[in-house]
Amino acid sequence: STSARLPQIADYLLWYAKSEEAMRYNQLYEPHSRRDWLDSVTWAAMVEIPDTEARPLTQEEFDKPELLPADAVLFRRMRITSQHQSSTGRSEPFRWQGIEYQPLHDEQWRVDAAGMKRLADKNRLFASSGTLSLKIYDYESPGRKINNMWHQQMAPRDLHYTVETAGSAIERCVLMATDPGDLVLDVTCGGGTTAFVAERLGRRWITTDTSLVAIAIARQRLLSGTYNWYHLQDSAEGAALEQELERSERAQDIPQVTATIQRRGSSTNGCRGCRRRSWRTTKRWSRSCWSTGR
Repeated sequence: STSARLPQIADYLLWYAKSEEAMRYNQLYEPHSRRDWLDSVTWAAMVEIPDTEARPLTQEEFDKPELLPADAVLFRRMRITSQHQSSTGRSEPFRWQGIEYQPLHDEQWRVDAAGMKRLADKNRLFASSGTLSLKIYDYESPGRKINNMWHQQMAPRDLHYTVETAGSAIERCVLMATDPGDLVLDVTCGGGTTAFVAERLGRRWITTDTSLVAIAIARQRLLSGTYNWYHLQDSAEGAALEQELERSERAQDIPQVTATIQRRGSSTNGCRGCRRRSWRTTKRWSRSCWSTGR
């Protein structure tokens, strides 16, 4: 940009596919702090402190969440009813803590009576002004959804070539549009960043360039780099590692909590890192890292 023109502060990525059906998309998330979470839920935020009743945050606590006790847990209230009258019993009253709650006219509970009882047993219900809502805790959010505006500045940290794209930008693209084991093609490799990122994330790759200098730089970078070691899930080693991860808390799955309540560590559809994949890393990355691209 120059002083004679409108300054440019953004770059553009072109994402295309042969057809919409052929396009693959994995929702990614950016990590967020408790402050970010409070800003996203605003008035619906509540706090639970042991041996006290859940309550709304004070204005001071909302402005400075670090003032909350270390054992305080934040949650937001979510509607537990949906539209339309039910013909299968979901519009019937539900009794909780000695009080009977009834969905509004032309509404129904999101789950059946057994599901409501399960939510009550897990202390996931909250009553206010004569209505019930579902408690969604702040730690159950995988982060801030990444959309088509990437506000984070991305620049190459260690230049290997004259013109080089930031590895963080390529990493986000690879995570968003491919699964482990997929093939990534870069026909103008430059410093080999795309191949380097693909190798590190467990993708296969093909990279080319017309410049012998670029090929030499990329080759040296790829040969001297360090990468995670992967096991195939259908191999004996991969199957054993899969069982170990399923039993271990070190896997750190991000739960997607719905009205049916899934246990921590179960497979979900909301976070790409929580779905089963064909690859597992022996370093036992938190699967939240896969989903946020960290």
